[in-house]
Amino acid sequence: MISVLYVDDEPDFLELVRIFLERTGEFQVATSRSAREALADPAIRSYDAVISDYQMPGMNGIAFLKAVREGFGDVPFILFTGRGREEVVIEAINNGADFYVQKGGNPKAQFAELAHMVRQAVAGRRAKATLAEQEQRYLDLQNANDLIQSVTPDGHFRFVNTRWLDTLGYTAEEIPNLTIFDIIHEDSTDYCTETFQRVMAGESVGIIDAIFKTRDGRKVYVQGIADCKIVDGAARYTRGLFKDVTERLEAEKALRESEHKFVTLFKSSPIMLTLASAIDGTLIDVSDAFLRSTGYGREEVIGRRTEEIGLFADHAGYIGFVTTLQAGRPVEGMKMLCRSKNGAVSTCRFFSKMALINGRPHILSAIEDVTEQKQAEEAVRESEERYRLILENASEGILVNELTPRGPGRFIDVNDAACRILEMTREELREMRLIDLDTPETKRRAPALVQELMEKKQAVFQIDFRTKNGREKVIEISVSLFGLKGKPTMLSVIRDITEQKAAASALNALVTGMVGTTGREALDRMAESISAWLGADCVMIGEITPDGERVQLLSMLLDGKNVPDYSYILKGTPCEDTASVGFCVYPENAARLFPGSLDLRDLKIQGYAGTPLRDSTGRVVGILCILSRTPLTLPPSAPEILEIVAAKAAAEIGRMTAEKALSESEEKFRTLVEHSLDGILILDPEGTILFANHAAGRLVGVEDLAGLFGKRNVIEFIAPESQEDLARDFENVAGGTDGYIARYRITTMNQEVRWIESLGKTIVFNGAPSILVSLRDVTERQRMEDALHQANTKLNLLSGITRHDISNQLQILNGYLGLLQENDTDPSFAERLSRVATASGRISSMIQFTGEYQEVGVNRPAWHDLRALVEDAGRSAGSPQVAFFNEIPGEVEVFADPLISKVFFNLIDNALRHGGKVTTVRFASEVRDGDCVVVCEDDGDGVPPGEKEKIFGRGVGKHTGFGLSLSREILDITGITIREVGEAGRGAWFEITIPKGQYRVGPE
Repeated sequence: MISVLYVDDEPDFLELVRIFLERTGEFQVATSRSAREALADPAIRSYDAVISDYQMPGMNGIAFLKAVREGFGDVPFILFTGRGREEVVIEAINNGADFYVQKGGNPKAQFAELAHMVRQAVAGRRAKATLAEQEQRYLDLQNANDLIQSVTPDGHFRFVNTRWLDTLGYTAEEIPNLTIFDIIHEDSTDYCTETFQRVMAGESVGIIDAIFKTRDGRKVYVQGIADCKIVDGAARYTRGLFKDVTERLEAEKALRESEHKFVTLFKSSPIMLTLASAIDGTLIDVSDAFLRSTGYGREEVIGRRTEEIGLFADHAGYIGFVTTLQAGRPVEGMKMLCRSKNGAVSTCRFFSKMALINGRPHILSAIEDVTEQKQAEEAVRESEERYRLILENASEGILVNELTPRGPGRFIDVNDAACRILEMTREELREMRLIDLDTPETKRRAPALVQELMEKKQAVFQIDFRTKNGREKVIEISVSLFGLKGKPTMLSVIRDITEQKAAASALNALVTGMVGTTGREALDRMAESISAWLGADCVMIGEITPDGERVQLLSMLLDGKNVPDYSYILKGTPCEDTASVGFCVYPENAARLFPGSLDLRDLKIQGYAGTPLRDSTGRVVGILCILSRTPLTLPPSAPEILEIVAAKAAAEIGRMTAEKALSESEEKFRTLVEHSLDGILILDPEGTILFANHAAGRLVGVEDLAGLFGKRNVIEFIAPESQEDLARDFENVAGGTDGYIARYRITTMNQEVRWIESLGKTIVFNGAPSILVSLRDVTERQRMEDALHQANTKLNLLSGITRHDISNQLQILNGYLGLLQENDTDPSFAERLSRVATASGRISSMIQFTGEYQEVGVNRPAWHDLRALVEDAGRSAGSPQVAFFNEIPGEVEVFADPLISKVFFNLIDNALRHGGKVTTVRFASEVRDGDCVVVCEDDGDGVPPGEKEKIFGRGVGKHTGFGLSLSREILDITGITIREVGEAGRGAWFEITIPKGQYRVGPE
């Protein structure tokens, strides 16, 4: 975008020029109405070109040109003047105007020429500036101190500066015949070749470190940058700027080599070395060994004084160290305490001397940490002390003996515990070998044990040992092999496990005695085993009574004899403590400690031990206790073993209690069943009779009930016409549907036909799925129902004949009424005739209702397929204009009067007649709290809140109102209810609730 300032005293011309130039999109034009105004505007410096008229008040165009040239240099200036003013044009050119354009003529051509002149003037000025800049840049490049080069894609040099030629030893005449690869040293060829390709590809490669080669082959190390000039996607040439860093690198290399030698000698020395200022003690350098030993990092010590980091823990020793060096004497082996980073203090030996470095005094020290040596000496001494302490204070016996080529040698050391366990003196044991402790039977194992010891370095075994006093013990010996003063040595640890063995034996005896027994027999066996094990005078196992006052003994062994039916008061006895706190033992004076316990006093009991019996919830339900007339001494394992026995006793008591409760429950059940007036059967899933009470036997005429069990099937007593109903009910029970009343016709043993009602329920009998059936004889009720049915049939016949005759007479009456209404013209008489016709219609509806009502309750209720009932009603009462949905699942049956089909017919008919604009009727069902609820809903007008119950009354509604009234009475026969719960204006919603037992779901 070219910015232009146009100056003219004609406002219209100013606007016209601005419009013509800016519409090209290349120019942005600012205007001014006088030269003086333009010169006063600071923005005049920012314009790329100035267009000016000549004839303007105050200052003309030539004066304006002179002022621009004087103040703003060579900014392009175009004079836009009138035709025939050539002298003005000449003067303008002489004063530095770039172009002139005459006003007038074709505006399009005129402004196109003006725009062209502006473009040309601006381009010319920019070209001059670029040329000047390039000339200056060229001079700068030639005189630069860095090596500057430009290389074409084929590697030839396009430009190099003077410093480049001087450094590499080439002349300008040789450059055209050289390539970049001629001046690259062999050590840098691969790197420079790759870098050159990356630069040519336009990639930024960052700092370039390369090695050039002079004309005479000398290496020149350079460091610099390079980029590539790319035009239209093609690489034209590279531009590189490099600095000669050869001298710097060689100096750094020499310095590194010198430092490396010092670091290798100083830092890598295995000896701790330090270099510190002798003036203030600042650490100049330290060896890696010093850092490893003290735990410091290099940055934590370099530049810090030794006192600052607290290196010397012995200040007085450090002062003597410094004083010796300041006196000009070297330090040879002085010991001082030094502190590491973690605060640990170690003993170090110093070898130090003064040294001048860069004219300054320094202390060079070699340090030897002698702490480990000192600690090792102390450790040996402490180890011997610890060994002696362990040996003398261990509770287990410890014996040490050498291992000779002939086997275990004599004991060289034993502790007091070994003497106590073996009941021998130290002197006696030192005359023995480990093998001497074995009995003759176990000595045969010695070779195998020695072999195991040599292979595994350890062996564990048991021996039967008899002391010199004849006491028999079981000793466990753990032998380990180790080196002592370069000789193979055996360390033997011995334990007296006599009590453990005895406890295990006692527990095994107790368990063996309890195996295969239950009930009181098991408790008696426990008491006998405990008495034999502990030598007790009395063992008691009892149950705490429900009131918590007494203990009823279930097993009592006193002086080897069982004592039956004994109990004692719990309060004031040691058993009360046992029930409260758990295991208790009173070794002696038990009768004196519990004076309120008469049993303890009478039996002269000294020792007592007891443990509680707990049920599965942890509640104390009983007590197991041991009584002794002498002081009671229990083995250490007694509490644990008694707790195990107590758990078994508690479990046994729990089982006995459960069995007793079960027996009592079975007795109650049996008494109830045997004296029941209703017959009771228990059948397996196939109908085989597993149990029958006397009432059931009397019902079918069987006296020998045992002859039925497992031998006869219930189907044998069912009359043929009821066997299909029985088979269906068995299938329902197998599918999980039970608890409903069924009626069958049966045949007794003497071929008498009777009717029964039954109610079946699935149970578990003798561990197997079974069916419990309750039977009731309803023969007399069936006969009365049959007689009533016959009477109703006769009444219905008479009622039907009567209704038929009355209907005929009503038809005759209605016919004459029609004739009278056609021939009579008296309005008052016509109204009377209309009332008579209405009354006649009501009489006809009442007669129709009596015909339907007489069927209610006449026939016996039966099971009906609920979905099929709704489907039939939909086909009979439905309308093509109303969508009908039956969402009731299959296999659902309802026990109801046969007229239940009219209920669903009436609901659909009621919706179509009274629902208003009904488009949908839907039936569905769900189970609520065990009841089956059938829903009938429509999308009509609904029922107002005040009429929800009235619609079930007789004669209420838009017709006779008998439909819903009759439906409620039909359902009420079997306890089924109906109500309307919808919202007025959103359709009717009827709910039919079928109680549990009045519906069933068949097998899926």
